[in-house]
Amino acid sequence: MIGSPMAYPRRSAVAAVVLAAALVASACLAPTQFDPTGRAPIGSLDVVVNAAGGIRVRGWALDPETSAPIKVKVGVAGVVREVTANLDRPDVGRAYPGKGPRHGFDYTFGPLDPGLRGICVWVDNTVGRG
Repeated sequence: MIGSPMAYPRRSAVAAVVLAAALVASACLAPTQFDPTGRAPIGSLDVVVNAAGGIRVRGWALDPETSAPIKVKVGVAGVVREVTANLDRPDVGRAYPGKGPRHGFDYTFGPLDPGLRGICVWVDNTVGRG
């Protein structure tokens, strides 16, 4: 996902490394890569923090091919959850006219046992596929 820089405490630095590794391993576009088709989902992972016995992720995601909210996947220790990016983000609506403002997500994955964990956050490009 691309956008504003991630903010995270030192203990969650592993999350950034795992996220970057997941992007490379899955042949997804890295944050600095250009999508020549203009069809790949875009967004930002704004926050990764310890919260309420789990890990909280917050950001936004949208698919240029639709104004509808899309699913964001959050994975920890082999368990994947889906959350719909449908929270109000007026800044996204202003930046992407015609797509609307409802592309935010805010999810706490947990509870988790104590210890360091990697976390992956991604979207699949499924719009327009038959």
